[in-house]
Amino acid sequence: MIGRGVTSGIPGVSTAHRCMLMCKMNDDCKFWTYDVDDTECFLVKSDEYLEEGTDKISGKHDCMH
Repeated sequence: MIGRGVTSGIPGVSTAHRCMLMCKMNDDCKFWTYDVDDTECFLVKSDEYLEEGTDKISGKHDCMH
């Protein structure tokens, strides 16, 4: 699931907070994007692959909520 680009996400993630926690639990994850509409979490190595949009929430591995 960790890649250089956003190609596939983890389906069925209920909140952005859970997506952030998934990133924190994975040493390879540096950034994450949560797709609210599709309830999908994307874990990536570079901020270059963060997605923008009204239905997206993104953050850093060490982001505190």
